[in-house]
Amino acid sequence: KSTFIVVCVSLISLSCFAQGLRDLKISEIMYHPLDEGGISSSDLEFLELKNTGNEILNLKGVSISEAISFSFEEDYFLLPDSFSVIVSDSNSFHTRYPNVSVAGQYSGKLANSGEHIVLAALSDVIINFEYSDDLPWPVLADGSGFSLVPISDSSELEQGKADYWRNSSVINGSPGSDDDQPLLAYSDLWVNELLSHTDLPQLDAVEFFNAEEDTIDISNWYLSDSKSDVFKYKFPSNSKIAPGEFLVVDESDFNVGERGFRFNRSGDGVYLFSSNEHDELTGYSTGWKFDAQFNGVSFGRYTNGQGMNHFVSLKDVTLGASNSEPRVGPLAIVNIMYNPDYLNEEYLIIQNTTDSVLSLFHVNTPDSSWKITGIDFTFPMNTSLKAGEKVIITSMEPSNFRTKYDLNDSIQVFKYSGQISNSGEDISLWWFDRMDTTATGKTFMPKVLIELVEYDDASPWPEAADGYGHCLVRKDLLKYANDYQNWDSSPDFPFYSTWSTRFLEGNFMNYRVLNGFLHVDNPNNLSGELRIYSSSGKLVTRLDVVDTKTVLSLQEYANGVFYCSFRTTNYHESYSFVVAK
Repeated sequence: KSTFIVVCVSLISLSCFAQGLRDLKISEIMYHPLDEGGISSSDLEFLELKNTGNEILNLKGVSISEAISFSFEEDYFLLPDSFSVIVSDSNSFHTRYPNVSVAGQYSGKLANSGEHIVLAALSDVIINFEYSDDLPWPVLADGSGFSLVPISDSSELEQGKADYWRNSSVINGSPGSDDDQPLLAYSDLWVNELLSHTDLPQLDAVEFFNAEEDTIDISNWYLSDSKSDVFKYKFPSNSKIAPGEFLVVDESDFNVGERGFRFNRSGDGVYLFSSNEHDELTGYSTGWKFDAQFNGVSFGRYTNGQGMNHFVSLKDVTLGASNSEPRVGPLAIVNIMYNPDYLNEEYLIIQNTTDSVLSLFHVNTPDSSWKITGIDFTFPMNTSLKAGEKVIITSMEPSNFRTKYDLNDSIQVFKYSGQISNSGEDISLWWFDRMDTTATGKTFMPKVLIELVEYDDASPWPEAADGYGHCLVRKDLLKYANDYQNWDSSPDFPFYSTWSTRFLEGNFMNYRVLNGFLHVDNPNNLSGELRIYSSSGKLVTRLDVVDTKTVLSLQEYANGVFYCSFRTTNYHESYSFVVAK
């Protein structure tokens, strides 16, 4: 189970009482503390609230639910810049923090693996989020003695986002006060590249890059493959990284002795922890979680057009130098119709980007076919794609899809169950790696991520794809897929441009609503049928188009959105319009 915190505040929907509490923030979360003698860690949990505004707040009627349960039943006045601490067990808490007053004791426990927290004022939800115990959230809060605290009170980030939070600067946190001690913070010290699946003579390796303006001394820091087992490889004295320089360590460094390790080729984590000469953690950590990888292929840090950092497969191994471009192919997502209008259906189009036949299954085990997650689809056994071939995966019955779009039998069409999310989805292509045998004789075949697209229904992603009949269209098959800059939208069914008898440059017909009439211009003098549907899918009008101009009265139409569908023997287009009287 993972844990998160999602903050959503809608002042329009909040009562005046709740609006007055908009400056009330969750300012510290101790969800997995250290034990204290014979006291269990779960009895030393606490949650801290802070009044970040300039007015006195009365917390009567404020409650916390989901993960834990607590309510302020009586008047409870919180001065500006003051704190309220609620705890799992008052007696245990005061053993560790004898001088900190508490507002009360909650029922339930904060899960160490992450938890959902809701802060409400009467019936109005003020804060609603889940925190996580793993990257990109601060991992030292999960059992290493640190708590979660905000980067700053003035942060405009959402509390449900990992980058809102950091580890506390001191072990056991600072309930009842600000965490204002100096804290190591290197936003531009990166785990820049990683080799996690190697055979001799190649070795597992980790590359660090310092993009800060000053030299960073990582002497006595620790490198580990586990967030809960920190003290594995200790960097020796005088381990420094100058600005703009790389530092590479490999198995000859970190896979030595009883604490030595190598990375799991089926997926693992890489973590860097700051520490002092006494092996005391000093609060800084960074790293990545990663999936399985092909032999000899490295992961590397890549920043997409939205400024988001991803850890992706690289085209080339570049340890000690700047990273290469992301690895792309041999299979690519080229179209996503995730929220069609009434006239269209959901579908994905996947393409073989190579110049040879591509088998979508493991050659030694044909029943181990490649998968697409996000729609939970597995390619049928023995499926192959010719060089450059595209395949359609749709929510519609394949035979009906072929008929609607006039596709011949040479085009492969498959059906998936479920739906693609209209509000954004992670669509991933997975490939099985070679089969290996463990020391105990068990065989396994890790799934390797070939491609991921985390599309969204809001800007900067093309908004025309969100219910307006457009599909997402990939611009360049050879460039990184998970970047809005590599996607556009189009109202045309993509296969027409290569496999139908006509080449489309937008719709052939021109539509205009003017003075209560729909004007349809037919400059190519096509003969076909025009159908108009209401937004609920009811057929409203059907007529034959045989002239270059058609005019239809909309006087009897109700207000709302309507959809046109024009079809000939080998051509189809759609258009939507609004009636507003």
